[in-house]
Amino acid sequence: MVSGAPLADVPFADHAVVPDAPHGFIPVFSHDECASIAALVDEEVSRWTRREMWPVDFYTLGAASYLDAIADLDGYYALARDQNPALRARFSWVYDVVIARLARVFGRCTLHDPLAYPGFHVFGHRPSSTNNAVTVNAMESLIASIHIDRQYAPHHALWSTFADIDMAHPLTFTIAIELPAQGAGLCVWDDDSVGIYDDGSAFAAHVRGLDYPGLRTVPVPRVVPYRAGELFYFMSDLRHQIAPSLSLSPRDRRITLQGHGLRCDGAWRLYF
Repeated sequence: MVSGAPLADVPFADHAVVPDAPHGFIPVFSHDECASIAALVDEEVSRWTRREMWPVDFYTLGAASYLDAIADLDGYYALARDQNPALRARFSWVYDVVIARLARVFGRCTLHDPLAYPGFHVFGHRPSSTNNAVTVNAMESLIASIHIDRQYAPHHALWSTFADIDMAHPLTFTIAIELPAQGAGLCVWDDDSVGIYDDGSAFAAHVRGLDYPGLRTVPVPRVVPYRAGELFYFMSDLRHQIAPSLSLSPRDRRITLQGHGLRCDGAWRLYF
């Protein structure tokens, strides 16, 4: 379902399909469910992987292709083997709901071993703590890379085991679980159509007004503000960046469930 359509009105396909809309929002979790998921993420803090030098608080829960597979492909698969059972045990209902909601739009979807299951980004403090000044400065700065998602690339040997592979429509999705009070979202270039999601908020105006180093000849980005409990998806080569935060408080965090998918042999194979 693209933003605004009732879920019950969307037909279900028993095979993988490419939706007409190349991007959209899908309601997935209630605010109470988001709070429950954030609490579960906190309970797994011993499995968080720090992704920035101390004292910057940026973590992942689960393996991530764009970090682990690029650095060490065998290490990525080993980490996935270690993390996937724990993620499935702790978040089984979360994956079941995500797959059911995605299936209304994309048809058949499945988690795909030996790839890492969709995992979590955690920007901000650890449980029972608050944000330090360095973390606040990092989250409010333009430190995230501007990039195109090609997380499928390191896994060519795995994709080649399928007879029918659709490389033209790689899927990326993000579900906002916990957001800073002033908002969070995505900067997008090269596709003006995502401007339909700009809500005119102070957060969106702030992001549009920033000076992007090295991009002086590039138009102002379109801003996609995230909405707690909703999944934002896009396909193909969309140039984007994690949007910087605005006026973070000591308690603010940005927790998202992240995933990708590739359509192979009649099903979207979901991974991170």
